[in-house]
Amino acid sequence: MSDYKVKVVVSEYKLPTKDIENKITDFQSVFATIASRYYNDKSKADNKIVGNSEAK
Repeated sequence: MSDYKVKVVVSEYKLPTKDIENKITDFQSVFATIASRYYNDKSKADNKIVGNSEAK
């Protein structure tokens, strides 16, 4: 997943614990979606490469 750059920035603001938990949950959800798409696309690309080399 080195194609994706993640930048963590320290905030000047202090959030309540519940807000922090919600932000973490949101981040995990988005990250899981991106990772899933990345590996799904990568798998499809790898399968095409394997499929093309077997056809030769």
